[in-house]
Amino acid sequence: MVNLSHHLLADFRHHNPGSGIIDLKAYYRGFRYVREMLKMLREKPEPILT
Repeated sequence: MVNLSHHLLADFRHHNPGSGIIDLKAYYRGFRYVREMLKMLREKPEPILT
Protein backbone atom coordinates (compact mmCIF):
# COMPACT_ATOMS: atom_id res chain seq x y z
CA MET A 1 0.00 0.00 0.00
CA VAL A 2 2.87 2.35 0.74
CA ASN A 3 4.34 1.90 -2.75
CA LEU A 4 0.97 2.68 -4.34
CA SER A 5 0.49 5.83 -2.26
CA HIS A 6 3.99 7.05 -3.12
CA HIS A 7 3.34 6.47 -6.82
CA LEU A 8 -0.02 8.28 -6.68
CA LEU A 9 1.50 11.10 -4.66
CA ALA A 10 4.29 11.58 -7.20
CA ASP A 11 1.71 11.94 -10.00
CA PHE A 12 -0.48 14.19 -7.82
CA ARG A 13 2.44 16.52 -7.08
CA HIS A 14 2.87 17.32 -10.79
CA HIS A 15 -0.32 19.41 -10.58
CA ASN A 16 -0.18 20.23 -6.84
CA PRO A 17 3.41 20.80 -5.73
CA GLY A 18 4.02 20.64 -2.02
CA SER A 19 1.02 18.43 -1.30
CA GLY A 20 1.18 15.47 1.05
CA ILE A 21 -0.56 12.20 1.80
CA ILE A 22 -3.45 13.92 3.58
CA ASP A 23 -4.08 16.07 0.49
CA LEU A 24 -4.06 12.96 -1.67
CA LYS A 25 -6.52 11.21 0.63
CA ALA A 26 -8.83 14.24 0.65
CA TYR A 27 -8.73 14.44 -3.16
CA TYR A 28 -9.73 10.81 -3.65
CA ARG A 29 -12.33 10.92 -0.86
CA GLY A 30 -13.93 13.98 -2.47
CA PHE A 31 -13.86 12.28 -5.87
CA ARG A 32 -15.63 9.25 -4.39
CA TYR A 33 -18.32 11.40 -2.74
CA VAL A 34 -19.02 13.24 -5.99
CA ARG A 35 -19.29 9.95 -7.86
CA GLU A 36 -21.76 8.59 -5.30
CA MET A 37 -23.85 11.78 -5.49
CA LEU A 38 -23.98 11.54 -9.29
CA LYS A 39 -25.27 7.97 -8.99
CA MET A 40 -28.18 9.23 -6.90
CA LEU A 41 -29.39 11.67 -9.57
CA ARG A 42 -32.26 10.66 -11.83
CA GLU A 43 -30.61 12.00 -14.99
CA LYS A 44 -26.94 12.20 -15.72
CA PRO A 45 -25.90 15.90 -15.92
CA GLU A 46 -24.08 17.40 -18.87
CA PRO A 47 -20.31 17.48 -18.36
CA ILE A 48 -18.83 20.85 -17.45
CA LEU A 49 -15.31 20.01 -18.63
CA THR A 50 -14.40 17.76 -21.51
